[in-house]
Amino acid sequence: MVMNEEQYNIILKKYLEGQSSLEDERLLKDYNKQHETPEKEWFNLCNKKTSIPSGLQNRVWNNIINNEQTTSINKTKKILYGNGSRSHLWWAAAIIVLGLFSSSLWQINRRQRMQNQKLELLENALFSFAENIKSETSDNDKASSERYIIYQDENIVLYSE
Repeated sequence: MVMNEEQYNIILKKYLEGQSSLEDERLLKDYNKQHETPEKEWFNLCNKKTSIPSGLQNRVWNNIINNEQTTSINKTKKILYGNGSRSHLWWAAAIIVLGLFSSSLWQINRRQRMQNQKLELLENALFSFAENIKSETSDNDKASSERYIIYQDENIVLYSE
């Protein structure tokens, strides 16, 4: 079949959209053999019969494995020893993070000490208050009067008269 340029463009459009048949592709290849088109190089490449060299798959896999090992070693070296200004930024960021972490631990420890001091003061105050109440009630011997519990926990009971 002899094709004109309009038919060629219609079949080429089908080919580019993935809608062409094997017969359409054969017609495109034949047309490109006889005419100069922008697609000629592509169809010449498609017409070449080439075979995969023996051992290609093993060589590819060996190159991939060697490249991955070399890349991981180089990445480790770059992280540890640096790659220009980026390594300085990495180390600076690490120092800042460590500083913030130690500062926050110090703050937590400081708050805990302050809470313990406050709790100790409160316990001392409650103990002295309880002692004063005991001495007053024993002096006055008012066992018959009513008392109300203001506060109570495992160790402390506060009464009101």
